Amino acid sequence: MVVLDLLLDFVGYGTSRVLVPLLSFGNIRVQAVKSPGQMFNWSGFKRLPDDTYLCSSDLAGWIGLSVWVVGLIAIFAAI
Repeated sequence: MVVLDLLLDFVGYGTSRVLVPLLSFGNIRVQAVKSPGQMFNWSGFKRLPDDTYLCSSDLAGWIGLSVWVVGLIAIFAAI
């Protein structure tokens, strides 16, 4: 359980912090790590006053980790 938390918080969140804004052309930003007081909808997003979206840090961790898992699967499939 601790290993999964470390993977989500460091590897997944770090990857997502870079890729999500890049791939969405700046329309989606990622929340700062575990910022208190943010209310997100059921899908993990929140609309900001400047018409951009904010992705929760927990969802960002899962998105970033899934990018690495898909990449590893592609590498193993190519071998």
